[in-house]
Amino acid sequence: MAIVVGGRRRRRRVRAIVGMRGMGACGCKALRAPGDVAGMGDPLIWTPSAIESFKAQVSTEIDAISSDVTTAWANGQLSTAARAPWKAFYDEWIAYRDSIGFLGTLWGATADRLKDYQARAAQWRQQLIGQGVAVTAPPPAPPGGTDFTPYLKWGLVVVGGLVVVKLVSVFK
Repeated sequence: MAIVVGGRRRRRRVRAIVGMRGMGACGCKALRAPGDVAGMGDPLIWTPSAIESFKAQVSTEIDAISSDVTTAWANGQLSTAARAPWKAFYDEWIAYRDSIGFLGTLWGATADRLKDYQARAAQWRQQLIGQGVAVTAPPPAPPGGTDFTPYLKWGLVVVGGLVVVKLVSVFK
C-alpha cells in the first residue's frame, strides 16, 4: 500500500493480525486466548499461515523419527515386524500431509488432527527409546513464552501521553 505524503511515496505494511506476532504454539502467527499469558495453550484463532507452519513442524518431527527408524532397521536394532506399524503410520501421515491444501488450512479441525499426529509421533519416539534405538532427533521443543515488548512499548507511550496532558493542564 503506497501513500503519497509531501510528494514522496512511502510504503506502509499492513499486518493481517494487528499487533500480534510470533505467539503461536509453534512460533507462528496465531492469536491467543486472553488468559494464556505463558504461551502454553492453544491459539484462539488458527490462521492459514499458522496451520502451514505447524504442519511443517510436525512433518519435520515425523521425518526425523522416520530417519531414526530406517537407520535402526538397517543396523538390525529393529525387526521388520516392529517396523511395519511405523511404516503404516508414516504412510498414513504422508497421505494426510499431501492432502492438506489451502482450503484445508481454513479449518481448525486440521490443527487438531495435526496435534494428534504430533502426539502419536511423540509416542513412537518414546517407544523407540524404550526399545533401545538411538534416537538422534531432539524431542519437540516446548512452546515459548509471550513477547511483552510491544505491550511495554505501548504502555509507556500511553503513560507518557497522560503525563504530557497533565503537565499541559497544570501550566495552563
